[in-house]
Amino acid sequence: MIKYTEVAQELWDAGIDITADFHASIDSCKASVLVKLAKKQGYRKSKNANGSTARMYFEALQRQARKVGE
Repeated sequence: MIKYTEVAQELWDAGIDITADFHASIDSCKASVLVKLAKKQGYRKSKNANGSTARMYFEALQRQARKVGE
């Protein structure tokens, strides 16, 4: 399992801005990067989640970033 700081670097390298709106900023290529990072970090969305793994992981990353910023 990788740390949030390592994930943040990979997001930066892929050009993914977690402060932006998911639907406005994420294309299919970036979504596949998010899914790969989610698997790498061991992230699993809940069974009743209202969205794709990429979107749920994106939102989880946004929550983590807010915690780090506090």
